[in-house]
Amino acid sequence: MRKILHSIYLLLILTFVQTTTKAQTTLVAGDIAFSGYVSSGTNVDSFSFVLLRNITANTVISFTDNAWLNTNVFRTGEQTTTFTSTAALPAGTEILISGTTSPSPLVASATLVGGASAGTCTGTMLALSTSGDQILAYQGTVAAPTFISAIHMNVYQSTAPINDPVSTTAAAWDGTNSNNTNASALPTGLTTGTNCIWIGTLNVSASEEDNAKFNCGPDVSTAALARTALNTLANWISEDGPPVLVVIPTGCNYIAGLPAPVFSTNPPATITVCQLANTSITVAASNAVSYQWQVDNGGGFANVVNNSTYSGATTATLTINAAPLSLNGYIYRCIATNGTGSVNSTSGTLTVTALPVSPSLLAKTPATATVADGTNVSATFNAGTGGTGCADDFRYTIDNGATYLPYTPGNNISTTGLAATSGFVFIEGRRANC
Repeated sequence: MRKILHSIYLLLILTFVQTTTKAQTTLVAGDIAFSGYVSSGTNVDSFSFVLLRNITANTVISFTDNAWLNTNVFRTGEQTTTFTSTAALPAGTEILISGTTSPSPLVASATLVGGASAGTCTGTMLALSTSGDQILAYQGTVAAPTFISAIHMNVYQSTAPINDPVSTTAAAWDGTNSNNTNASALPTGLTTGTNCIWIGTLNVSASEEDNAKFNCGPDVSTAALARTALNTLANWISEDGPPVLVVIPTGCNYIAGLPAPVFSTNPPATITVCQLANTSITVAASNAVSYQWQVDNGGGFANVVNNSTYSGATTATLTINAAPLSLNGYIYRCIATNGTGSVNSTSGTLTVTALPVSPSLLAKTPATATVADGTNVSATFNAGTGGTGCADDFRYTIDNGATYLPYTPGNNISTTGLAATSGFVFIEGRRANC
């Protein structure tokens, strides 16, 4: 009886081990490729990568900015975040890892193009240095990693006038000078230009850039083409300083895996705002990488640019500041774009309601400012304008505003006895009930 139970127990263990093994996709070098990084965001760093083969749910990939030393071990002291897919994802899927770098805790998140969750992240978000850094992607353990891809952003220049100890190269990266936070040797099993990339130029320290991304230009319709294109430096754009040109994820149509954007929220058909007030128009589109607002003032649609009147021209929310009356009747729409193409939202017409202008005095009778006690007085007015729901309203007071009585322009008001009381008649024309 014991032997039978023991056999069943072993069978259960074997079944469990086999099930666990099948729970994730084992990746090899070149099964993912980096598509961008931002190291100069305001307290937020980010990087993106593309799957070049299908993965199952629960596939795990670790990312670290710890250097790979020339002794074939990791340097310690920096961050590692581990991504776990929560669903099966096809080849061509682009994933953005981003998170706060200050203050602690440094928490990372994983999202797809358009913002939906791609999975979970554990560990610590990478704090990428603007003075050179690296991101190494691997499966396995720290002690025995299998490198899948990597991106290097450090540039040492051994020539004058910089005179670093070594020059960074595509073949070896920083080689023997890798034991610091900025530098790294080329990870074991990876080849620059084949399954990893170096963002830099030999002996040009100025080519060390804070942000960079793939430019979506080459053919990336197959995994092989995408792998070659993504790991070729000539296909990338880069910049120093706050990210302007570099926006990630790139949203390129890798392996025909990204559908065109679809608007879920369009501009209202009518947008109403009072003259000189602020208003905003918001859209939402799945799979969108970028937005561009357009306006038609009667001559066809043209791109909106940020200025004193407009802000958010390239975001999902366009704000119109202190709307002038001249914008009344303008038509607005938004274009959502990704690597597949662009899609227009529906249009909305802006109605700018003029500020109410009170009636103005046309004539008073008598025309003098002072009259004798008992003299009838009257006034006529030019019509007021503007406002919504407004109408001209007239009233008068003979007790300095303690009470008002309705007034019909041109009617006489007696001043008998006022000299002994307030001594004043005030006739007021106003724009009321706006």
